Amino acid sequence: MMNSFLALILFLALSPPENVRALKIINQDSISITITWDIKRDTDVESFGIYRSKYILLKTILQDTIFIDNDIKPDNEYLYDVVKRERMKEFNHQKNFLKIVSIGYRVEKDTINKRNIIKWKRPNDLYLGETYEIWRTEKNGDYELIGIVNKDQTSFRDTTMKDGVKYFYKVAGIKGNERIFSEPSPPLFTIGTPKFINAFDIPNDEGEGFRITWEPSPNYDMIKSYALMRLVYDSIAAFKDTFSFIDTTIKPNIEYHYYIGKNYQIIMPAKIVADSVGMTGRVIKIEWKLNPKVIGQNYDLTLIYRAEKDSANNFKYVDYTAPDEEKFLDGTAEPDKEYIYEARAVKEVSIPFKIENDTCVENKRFISLSWKKSKEPPEFLGYYVMRAEKDSGNYGVYARLGTQVNTFQDRVGIYNNIPYAYRIVAVTKDGEKIFSETTPYVVASPQWFHTGRINALISIIIFIFLVVFFIEYAKKDKNIFVRRIAGLSAIDEAVGRATEMGKPILYVPGFSTINDVATIASLNILGEVAKKTAQYNTPLIVPTGDPIVYTVAREVVKESYDKVGRPDAFNPDSVYFVTDSQFAYASAVSGIMIRERPATNFLVGMFFAESLIMAETGASTGAIQIGGTDAVTQLPFFITACDYTLIGEELYAASAYISRNPTLLAALKSQDYSKLVIVGVLITATILALLKIGIPVFNLFNIQ
Repeated sequence: MMNSFLALILFLALSPPENVRALKIINQDSISITITWDIKRDTDVESFGIYRSKYILLKTILQDTIFIDNDIKPDNEYLYDVVKRERMKEFNHQKNFLKIVSIGYRVEKDTINKRNIIKWKRPNDLYLGETYEIWRTEKNGDYELIGIVNKDQTSFRDTTMKDGVKYFYKVAGIKGNERIFSEPSPPLFTIGTPKFINAFDIPNDEGEGFRITWEPSPNYDMIKSYALMRLVYDSIAAFKDTFSFIDTTIKPNIEYHYYIGKNYQIIMPAKIVADSVGMTGRVIKIEWKLNPKVIGQNYDLTLIYRAEKDSANNFKYVDYTAPDEEKFLDGTAEPDKEYIYEARAVKEVSIPFKIENDTCVENKRFISLSWKKSKEPPEFLGYYVMRAEKDSGNYGVYARLGTQVNTFQDRVGIYNNIPYAYRIVAVTKDGEKIFSETTPYVVASPQWFHTGRINALISIIIFIFLVVFFIEYAKKDKNIFVRRIAGLSAIDEAVGRATEMGKPILYVPGFSTINDVATIASLNILGEVAKKTAQYNTPLIVPTGDPIVYTVAREVVKESYDKVGRPDAFNPDSVYFVTDSQFAYASAVSGIMIRERPATNFLVGMFFAESLIMAETGASTGAIQIGGTDAVTQLPFFITACDYTLIGEELYAASAYISRNPTLLAALKSQDYSKLVIVGVLITATILALLKIGIPVFNLFNIQ
């Protein structure tokens, strides 16, 4: 009876805290869990003790994905957590980096054998040295004391928890040696912060960009997305004809970052080409023509402005599009209103400046900036001054990324030699935001030399050396060997046969434009053939299918006649333009073959479907035919219907082969020896690979 009375008094004096709840708190610097509780009025409590459930490591497993827990007590409820430990070779330049991630699992109760079976799936992203750990806690036991607060407080902040672990909390009312516990709180998971964020200037580029990397949150399945935040610069002044500025709106003892930029804008009138009403409302399609000053001038974007027809000077911003676009769909127009539009191409360029003074006068701080005057085009809008307070926390979102991303290149609105800082925000599926630490300030700058292209530089030096060597070698009247090419060796025979028969030579330079390499090679051969026809006074016929090719071919033939001292023998009508229609051109050339009956036909250049028509027609007249092209699809027709065929690179080597010009021969031999060096390196690399010798020879061919 007495014991019951004492227990009643104790209960009245020490009623337990109620409604214990845990809340995850995320601030700019860290993650913590705040535990709160309710207490009854007039409770005689000296202090509160906060207890947290303790997880016990049961086993570490290397490869299996199942664990059987035999050490369980009847009528006890157990909670488990499965964690994978990943030993990575390197992460963010850290050797042997250890990553711990909580993974999903399921528990199957074996009531007959009194055991729990824990199963999990092997993650897809396996790393070197991965192991699994199984942790367990009893729901009603194994609590550890993590803190004590006085009787006036009803909350406690836990900052010692681990990522990816479930926790239960209890609060005890304490008086002397007596304590009474609350009911356990609901379980709470923690989500890790993105760690090791690092920003650095992208190497081997022209500046104006950073690469940001980070370690993702351990429980990535609980993350919805990441957001990349960058230090924001605020505009504080703008002017056009001023070249200095004094900033008076600053705080003492604060470090500031500045940059000064120039704005350019080109207005391009836009016209409405369609105005319709659909399911989504009114849509107006506008188009404009790009100003030539915009093309290729690295404009940032094109802004779309709109004004009502009755107030033509009151243009308002609508949207933006890419700088090379010439059309836009406006889906925000109101019904029954007439509009006019403008497209404004805009560009921002940062300029160098210097801080002249940073002084205090009568407890007021002044920072003076100045920059040089420069001559500007009419589209220049003016200068603007931007400022950011160091460590101000003024960050804006510049990219939204997926949960599996851990690197990003930021090139939007970045200026060289301006300090920037970054942080990553992990957004959970519940809408919580977890902020990483802020990176150190980084500055972008252009690189003078691309270190990833040293192999290309070495190759160019080797090639130039070979060219110079063979030019000097050829100048000493030494015979440079070039293998015999049957089609080119037959040119003298073909010209001689036409001379003996008193018949003309037909030269067809292909059916392509002057931009084609095969056309240029064909014109080089035409020049050598024209020299021989001039020497032997043999008629030459050159029909062309492109006006520019006609002009060049005419000059090539005329120059060849001049070089051999027969300018009077040149007939301007021998080179002429036929048509730019493919099969009309083929018909015209076939007609020339039938009517003129040339003794020799040269079909050299770029050909398409007309090649077989001309080659078959020429073969039927009994003429000697020399064909040549680098079009793989047309080579079979030339090989079948022509007496001699120049295949692929033989076409490019023809001018050097015929003229024996030392410079051309040197270039030809240099190419051959360069190919020999490449083949030698490939053979060496293959042998090293077969012998499993770890020399990265193939990296020699990797040009970034």
